[in-house]
Amino acid sequence: MGSLPYALTSCTISSQLFAVINFMLSPTIALPMSIIIVVLLLTYLVTLADSAVLIINTIAAGGDARQRPKMHITVWGAALTPVIGALPFSIVMALMGIVLFKAVIRDGIRARHSSNSGDLIMQSHEIFELGDFPLSSGETLRDARLAYQTYGTLSDAGDNVVVMPTFYTGTHARNEGFFGPGRALDPARHFIVSINLFGNGLSSSPSNTDGAQGGGNFPLITFYDNIAAQHRLLTERLGVREIALVLGWSMAGCQSYQWAVQYPDMVKAILPFCASARTSPHNFVFLEGVKAALCADPVWNDGHYETQPVEGLKAFGRVYAGWAFSQAFYRNARYREIGYDSMAALLDDWAEDHAANWDANNLLSKLATWQAGDVSAGPAFQGDFIAALGSIRARAILMPCAQDLYFPPEDNAFEAQYIPNASFRPVLSEFGHCAANPGNDHGFTAQLDANIQELLEH
Repeated sequence: MGSLPYALTSCTISSQLFAVINFMLSPTIALPMSIIIVVLLLTYLVTLADSAVLIINTIAAGGDARQRPKMHITVWGAALTPVIGALPFSIVMALMGIVLFKAVIRDGIRARHSSNSGDLIMQSHEIFELGDFPLSSGETLRDARLAYQTYGTLSDAGDNVVVMPTFYTGTHARNEGFFGPGRALDPARHFIVSINLFGNGLSSSPSNTDGAQGGGNFPLITFYDNIAAQHRLLTERLGVREIALVLGWSMAGCQSYQWAVQYPDMVKAILPFCASARTSPHNFVFLEGVKAALCADPVWNDGHYETQPVEGLKAFGRVYAGWAFSQAFYRNARYREIGYDSMAALLDDWAEDHAANWDANNLLSKLATWQAGDVSAGPAFQGDFIAALGSIRARAILMPCAQDLYFPPEDNAFEAQYIPNASFRPVLSEFGHCAANPGNDHGFTAQLDANIQELLEH
């Protein structure tokens, strides 16, 4: 199965191309590169000017018949000189193009195969300023902001809104893999609002918050808080009054449950895939494991680090890789289908991906949100999980992967018993949790599109 076609989607190229350009424009790269290009260009221009003068003088001089062969040689030599002089400049530009192309392809493949690719540089998005935002913990998030992107146009009836929150290591750009022209979700027909989770580096996060709440002091944000903020964005900024569908993978799916419980009159349908309405004890323990791997790095320093705890981030990625795919995925060497020639190569890639692309406190902030996940938390249901599920009025298709190691189908089967209009539809895939990652499992993608279409056409 080839990797190139997916790597060259507009989503992947845009985010990775901007990242590479941003790297090339950094002071350490841009200054010497600019000097080299300017010197080569000036040299070429001087050579071109000298050659032009030589050609003009030679032709003007004319000469007798005996000198004409020498004149022809001089003219041809002068004409070829700028061509030869351009070679160093052309070689440098070609090498830069090759480096850029390889970076786009390599990182595009990584975005396909890892659920943890998180390049946040220069992604196009809008910002909604929330101001001082009250949290369910009783604290206030100062100068809170949501990063989001919209696709398509809100219909006159306002009935084509699809909300897509982001997953654990996702951004709105990564969500673009779930829709497109001719698919069940199509910006030509739907108004898609992709909203970045608090803590992901684009919305308010430890890494972009200044002052007393920055870094390791960032407050706990719950799913309830995220959805309250998203509701304000939709109603105050975008003029949305009705949501046709809320869907998402992993933590994004957890938010779809929260939307349906928190605003039951607004949400018409939900489609959580590889997600749950409450974080199970086993899921909680899994997260404690990856958290411990990161925090064991002394550089982490209880969240008050000067530089990223690289070794801790690498350990986080390696441990996570063991959970993201099923046992059969490794036993049957399915990693070869997504570009890895060995398990070691996959583990190395996940380790490097986390170290290169993620802030440690951001990962831990979202992990805390994930661990606190429970639609029944708060004064409305006071921990009565069954009552919270029973309050959902939206039509629901619950779509787990049967081999998911931390969002197992048993959780969704239980939920489906108490959500009034729910259908339980597990999918078999040895890719486990990462079956939902765009491009990994075409069977999962086809079933996802079919479920989306069913909910939107009902």
